Amino acid sequence: MDSTKLFAVVAVVIVLAGIYFAWQWYVEISGKDNLLVQGKTYFVYFKNMSEEQMKTELKKSGGVLRYTYQNMSFISAKLSEKNIEGLKNNKKVESVEEAVIAKVDFAPSNIVNLGTNNTDEVIPWGIGEIGAQGAWKKSKGSFARIAIIGTGISLGHSELAANTAWAVNVLEKGPALDGQGSGTHAAGIIAADENGIGIIGVAPEAKLYVIKACDDKGECLADALAKAIESARTGPDGKIETKGDNAKIILITASSELTLGKAFEAELGAALDEGMLVVGVRGGEAVGYPAGYPKVYSAIPTGFNFTLPSGSPAEAWSAVGYAPGKEIYSTYVNASFAIASGNLEASAHFTGAAALVIAAKPEMSPLKAGGILVNSSSFINNTNRSMGTDFSIINASAAVDWK
Repeated sequence: MDSTKLFAVVAVVIVLAGIYFAWQWYVEISGKDNLLVQGKTYFVYFKNMSEEQMKTELKKSGGVLRYTYQNMSFISAKLSEKNIEGLKNNKKVESVEEAVIAKVDFAPSNIVNLGTNNTDEVIPWGIGEIGAQGAWKKSKGSFARIAIIGTGISLGHSELAANTAWAVNVLEKGPALDGQGSGTHAAGIIAADENGIGIIGVAPEAKLYVIKACDDKGECLADALAKAIESARTGPDGKIETKGDNAKIILITASSELTLGKAFEAELGAALDEGMLVVGVRGGEAVGYPAGYPKVYSAIPTGFNFTLPSGSPAEAWSAVGYAPGKEIYSTYVNASFAIASGNLEASAHFTGAAALVIAAKPEMSPLKAGGILVNSSSFINNTNRSMGTDFSIINASAAVDWK
């Protein structure tokens, strides 16, 4: 081989090596390796193995780890068909289950950036309809820690910064920035700061734990949602302890028509067993999950002046309340505000009202706040008003006084 060809070969090798090491560096700083590996995402269930043992068995199969879970006998991973076949033939593996995708339903409108004209504070109509101002005489949500699992929030928004106690991104390395807007909108409904500008939330002194588990399209894999619940259970210190800095309430903003798998259900069950209140968001025509799981609360949206929007179910069951959800003005990305309607907005009002109850009754298990809100709801006799269907809307003022 002459010197010219040798030089060319060496140059190609150097370029390929550079690309490889650049990729490894990118993976290291971005945390995106698990999302880009070929194959789908699965939960892998093992038989009584430690975390390190599970990781070893996964490595042998050729799969790529996504998440481990504290005190659980499963992990999640990116797997090819060949990886799955190897794991299913492994006697140490109990089962392999594909991770379901959930989605956040959110369609904002009337986006407003108030800028330097943001000099007055608006009290959104939903605040009055659920009796929040009456409840504020006893509680504004102080010390109630609320985990919002979804697309993140607009970090630094004037209405949210003071009440955002912790923000974490379980999808990848980086801040929990909201690229869709749903998490920011829900956060404002729940706990926009009482600072004399913008808007005020249902529980303006509650503290928010923002956990980004959904991408900027609002799509969320069940394994990321399960990891997000674990994060809510541990709080910032990373320790699972019922009297630590864990969240008191979890709002999961995504919904799926399918159940979310045994691993998600294990994390959900652990949160409920620890006394946490979990609020889901109903799907479209179907209830969906996690809202459809036992002991998970959710809300059906109501309209202005105690009305039910077209298509809203007239009957609810024990873990469902009615709360404002039509044309709700709240915070949005890029320091702006927007109007949106739907089940998410209703469940956000329910979550904020629950925070008022929890703060007013600190000795009570947070899980009980959901039942109190439903049981203390105010009956709306729309038949006599010729305004449509009768229903009962949550009443925060009555709930904080509930015995």
